[in-house]
Amino acid sequence: MKQIKIFCSLLLALLLLVSCVPAAPADTTAAESETAETPASDTAKTTEKEERIFGTEGIEFEQKSTLVALTAGSPYARIYVLQDGRFFCVWPEKDSGKKAMKGCFSSDEGKTWTMPKVLFYGEDQTKTLANADIIQLESGEILVAYRSNDPDIPKTAGDFYSSIRVQSSTDNGETFTPHSIVRELQEHNVKSSVGLWEPYFGYLNGRLTCFYAIGMSVYANPKIASTDISVWDEASRTWSIAEYESNDGKNTKKNGMPIWHELSSGGYICSVETNRYKTSKGNILLPYLIYSADGVTWTDLTCAYFPSSGKAVCGAPFCIELPDGRLAISFQSNEDSLGTPFAEEGNSNNDKSIKVVLSEKGVAIKDLKSTNFTEPFSAFSYSLGYTQLWSGMFIHGDYLYIYCGTNQPSGRIIMTKAKLPQA
Repeated sequence: MKQIKIFCSLLLALLLLVSCVPAAPADTTAAESETAETPASDTAKTTEKEERIFGTEGIEFEQKSTLVALTAGSPYARIYVLQDGRFFCVWPEKDSGKKAMKGCFSSDEGKTWTMPKVLFYGEDQTKTLANADIIQLESGEILVAYRSNDPDIPKTAGDFYSSIRVQSSTDNGETFTPHSIVRELQEHNVKSSVGLWEPYFGYLNGRLTCFYAIGMSVYANPKIASTDISVWDEASRTWSIAEYESNDGKNTKKNGMPIWHELSSGGYICSVETNRYKTSKGNILLPYLIYSADGVTWTDLTCAYFPSSGKAVCGAPFCIELPDGRLAISFQSNEDSLGTPFAEEGNSNNDKSIKVVLSEKGVAIKDLKSTNFTEPFSAFSYSLGYTQLWSGMFIHGDYLYIYCGTNQPSGRIIMTKAKLPQA
């Protein structure tokens, strides 16, 4: 009996010793984004979407993203590679209550960034300051375009002012001064689809050109539905509406966020968000492509992705040509949140994640059909209850970079990259 008591005592002591040893931490590397922080409230928001795919067909994004800047909210940002090799990021954000355009720089290909600083304040603080874009001219001058509109879109017939404006820097982004007005409108007796939005720079047939979204009130039937084009004349230092034709001015009241590029094989591609397709949930936003062989005559091409549910919103597309001739298109989608308590009705910006599709190898961009695209894959790690918005992409060296604004776990701009396939 005494031996049994001794044995039981030793067994109890051993069990107590084992219970005091701390458990080994779980390996969370694959699920982490750019930080291990968790939100201060609602721990349910940290639920990760399982079995996420971060690439296909030779393009796979690094799951650990880089912090570009801490911001207020999930901003509409743009990143541009300057002639001196620095990455330049701009976004709108208030500074001591004033509407401002902020910016930061990276000298090591996006690994680290300078502290954000105010580049310029809105010329009219009663107007909005948003939708920035960047281009650097051959002279080294840096231009930043943005919209400056009345803050409230009329819900009933009323007046609405809108403009696309440009600020300029001739000292590598240190200081900016007003440069020009791409276009401005003072509309009367209008409502809903109004005004000028979302500029994007480039060179069209050798001329500095700005595409931008327009409301249907601007034209009853615009040549490219809800998109217009202005060109810069250096001699007069003014912008004028370009002369062009299109067969795409029908069947839609929404073609926002034009992103366009010249193709390596010649011609131009432009991605827009469109609501031309009606589903069980109404006319939802989807990524759509238009094409021009000469920059003058534009034709509708194809939708790059149809969500299988027929309910998902897939807006704000951004297209870019890869070195192997394929097209990559990123967009913000609520497919991950559908069917969960975090899904929101309508085109809410509170439940999105960034997705990417690639066009099929060997199919010329001008010949693409909706069946010539991969299934979408994720660009960033994502937790339900947060959002990722306003993606953009660029190629530098051997990498495709992608970035967006997010509130996960707090307001910030993040970026990641994918190694480009070798030819």
